[in-house]
Amino acid sequence: MQECNHKTNRREFLQVSVAAATAAALPLAGCAAAGAATPAAAAGRRATDVIEVGPEKVKMTRMAVGTGTVGGGYSSNQLRKLGVQGVADMWMYAYENGITTWDTSDGYGTHPAIKIAMKTLNIPREKITILTKTGVFNDGAKLKADLEQFKLDMGTDYVDIILLHSRVAADWETQDKALMDVLSEAKQKKMVRTIGVSIHSLAVMKSAIKSKWFEMGLVRINPAGIRMTPPPRKSSRLCRR
Repeated sequence: MQECNHKTNRREFLQVSVAAATAAALPLAGCAAAGAATPAAAAGRRATDVIEVGPEKVKMTRMAVGTGTVGGGYSSNQLRKLGVQGVADMWMYAYENGITTWDTSDGYGTHPAIKIAMKTLNIPREKITILTKTGVFNDGAKLKADLEQFKLDMGTDYVDIILLHSRVAADWETQDKALMDVLSEAKQKKMVRTIGVSIHSLAVMKSAIKSKWFEMGLVRINPAGIRMTPPPRKSSRLCRR
């Protein structure tokens, strides 16, 4: 990712970043090893397409602009170099170009940028879709308090999608029971519309699709095999529809 500092034109940075991300969002035909997408496939799906996800049919653009670069973690997140206003500018530029789904997390340190972007754009809340994540483990009381803080930080009465972040253990349902109950209650109170898991292992994905609680998953596509649990087999290939 290009680093943005006082010598870098912010507008140029945002244009390059969003254009590159949009290109990455377009579908590939067959396996990644098979090469570029066919013109027909590229024409059939666009980053700005509005789709529905989860049982609540939350509307979101096919592409979301995320803010968890370089593996997440507040101290290692490269987008922090833009500053809160810079992240807000990025989301506003995305919105102006038809990308209305914003991906954030308390751990990324980008929640306050949501409030700035929405206030500057002066648009109805329903015009954007906010997806965030919680890194809390084994502490339902903390998650309850965090949800209230999330709303204050982002300047919103509700979150469209919230996920349990970075789950790798196959028995995540047992470990996260208290957190799942908190999120279910938040959904009943309409503080959250859709709940799920940020999936960081194959074991979690296999168990999540069988879970009655699970509504949506964010799954890493990582053909380079970086920071995966467990490490991939050398013979593995990435296939996409």
